[in-house]
Formats: sequence, C-alpha cells, structure tokens
Amino acid sequence: MRLVVVLLLLLAACAPQPVPAPPVVQEVSGVVQGELSLSGDVLLVGDLLVPHGSRLVITAGTRITVQPTDATKIDPEFLSSQIELLVRGSLQIDGTESAPVIFRPAGQGDSGDPQWAGIILDGVTDSSLRYLQVHGADTGLLLVATDAFITEALITGCRYGLVVQGGSPQIYNSQISGGEGGVFVWNGAQPLLDNLLVADNAEEGLSIDRSSQPQLISGRLERNAIGLVAATSVSVETLQFSANHETIRRLLPVAGVQP
Repeated sequence: MRLVVVLLLLLAACAPQPVPAPPVVQEVSGVVQGELSLSGDVLLVGDLLVPHGSRLVITAGTRITVQPTDATKIDPEFLSSQIELLVRGSLQIDGTESAPVIFRPAGQGDSGDPQWAGIILDGVTDSSLRYLQVHGADTGLLLVATDAFITEALITGCRYGLVVQGGSPQIYNSQISGGEGGVFVWNGAQPLLDNLLVADNAEEGLSIDRSSQPQLISGRLERNAIGLVAATSVSVETLQFSANHETIRRLLPVAGVQP
C-alpha cells in the first residue's frame, strides 16, 4: 500500500503543471466620463482626457505603458501631437514606496526623441500624486494654473522634467533628472518646492522667470549644465549646488529678456 502511495505521489509530481495565464492588459484612451479607476497593467493607446467634473484614480503598483504613435491630433482639447494624459478634472495617484505608479513609453524611436507628450494638469485644484514615476516623455509633468499636491515623484529621461506655469502646487521629496532641462517655473507661478533633487540635465537644472515667486524650502542641484537660472531677487540660501558646469546664471534686469 505504501508503495502505491509513493508511486502516485511521483506521478503527480511529474504531471505537467498548468501554465499561469498572462496578466490582462487594459487598453485605455478617449474621454473619462465620471470616475475611472486604473490598476495592474495598462496600455495607453491614445490620448486620455479627464474633463471638468470627471476623476481618474490610479492605484498603487499600476504600470502604464504608452504606445507611441505618429498620429497628428486635430481635436483642440489636446495640446500635443503625441499621446498625452490631459487632466482638467481630478487626478488621484495612490502609489506607495514599494508599489509606485509608473508611466513609460513602449520604446524609443530611432532618433531617441521622446515618444509621448507626458502628463498635463490644466487648471486643476483637487488632485494628489504620490509615488509617481514618469519616464521618456517630452514633458514629464506640465502644471498649468494648477494647485496640485505632489510627493515622491521620480521624473527621468524626459526632455523637460517639470514645468510649472502659474498656480501654487506643492511639490515634495521628488527627483528630476536625465533630461534637457529639469524644473521650469514660469508665468507668475508660486509653487512650494521642498527637498527636490534636480540632477544630470543637459541644460538648466532650475529655471525661474522674473514673474514667478517660488517658495524654495530646500533642494539640491547637481551635475547640471547650469544649476540655477533666475533673477537676482531669488534667494539661493536654501539650495545646495554640486558639480554643475555653471552654478548660477542671473537674468539681466532688462525688460523683455526671458531665460
């Protein structure tokens, strides 16, 4: 009897095991109506618009792959000819340290140019982004007249990492690196920037135009071509500079001159 049991166990061990099903990939594009929640593996196959009154929630660990396209947009709602996430309603990204939310293109073109536009928050006041990673976009995060809360963001390999045009967003504990330019503060923006690392950008690390008054709590500017571009009125006491090719470039006090 014992021999039979052993043989049965051996046969069970040698039997072919079921192959786990591949993860289901959700394809998304178009206009969000009401509330949409994304989780798991997501393929962004076209522009995604979150209009006023709608809400997009992205749960921890979600991996969003952007499918590159050469299509030219004709809809005036969208701002780029490349695929973009455009938010005019509300965006909630609930990443965690162990399970961030990741945006990345499916591949790079032959020229190495960015293959998607990035994430745009336009006129948004009710949004929070936590533990977000953005890779390989033209502009990682573009905040237009937006007061969002952003913390623990990692923006790498984007042509322009973070652009703040107007508004008063709060941005904490984030890293912007490996692009042409790091952080741009324009058009009367008043963001709070605390514990930012801006590094390894081919041009400016942090650029502030004359009309903007950011609250610079702390930050490190490292290994950029130019650490800081700003008017003489911008205090640098809270910033740390390391190994930039040029540490600070002050804007000339001449009307009409822009960085």
